[in-house]
Amino acid sequence: MYYDKDYGICTPELNWVPSPQYLLRRQRVLHYFKDLPPRELLEIGCGAGGLLVDLARQGHHCTAVEYSSEAREVAAKITSKEVNIKILAEPENDFTGRYDYVVACEVLEHIEHDTEALAEWVSYLKPGGRLVLSVPGHPDKWDATDEWAGHYRRYTRPGLESLLKSHGLHDITVECYAFPFTNIIAPIRAMILEGQRKRAKAKHETADRESQTKASGISRSLHCKLFPLQSSLPGRWTMHALYSLQTRYLDRDIGLCYLTHGIKSG
Repeated sequence: MYYDKDYGICTPELNWVPSPQYLLRRQRVLHYFKDLPPRELLEIGCGAGGLLVDLARQGHHCTAVEYSSEAREVAAKITSKEVNIKILAEPENDFTGRYDYVVACEVLEHIEHDTEALAEWVSYLKPGGRLVLSVPGHPDKWDATDEWAGHYRRYTRPGLESLLKSHGLHDITVECYAFPFTNIIAPIRAMILEGQRKRAKAKHETADRESQTKASGISRSLHCKLFPLQSSLPGRWTMHALYSLQTRYLDRDIGLCYLTHGIKSG
């Protein structure tokens, strides 16, 4: 386990390393927080806990709720050497109005009743607190990756803005990030996963949505194999080029992922 100056926490021995798409999202989240003062922060669905480490190192007092016992086990190991991080299996009774920031990356699409979940997350914020969410975009792009990950839906930009406004948030910003990387990789990944799905179906092997959701947050076997290339000098140059490219197109709906943030009315 080590902390990489470009990529954050890396733990190949735990079968988790930061994937390119994760890094593109991480770059935008950390950019948003870089000028905000350290405060009480809650992450919903922290997965392996990589982003928690980054936010704690920015000075935030971090609490996370992770419902998957498998992900919590990985996150506990990844965050074990960090201060100001607490990981819970479920929300505590005193969460209401407790946090300055609530972060939920790639979580809302896994929840059947997303409106109720979002209302609960907003209730955890203090007046003037900030909510940061990332979700997959464009319902017409639904593919085998969504099935594999256990998603219920993808979102549109207007739908996402309307959802946040209906829960009392203002100064809402929606970024369409990860272009062009995900546009190139997504069809390839979907084709591979569809082949795996067909082979599993032929063998009468099925996986329920809950188990798929749990695996999607910490399954990095392929990325671990490719990580030496990603960590090479050309790989780092490529990632920095992708950061720059995605920044140019945040206001256009040509990427496949949304990052949104808004402020709770006081």
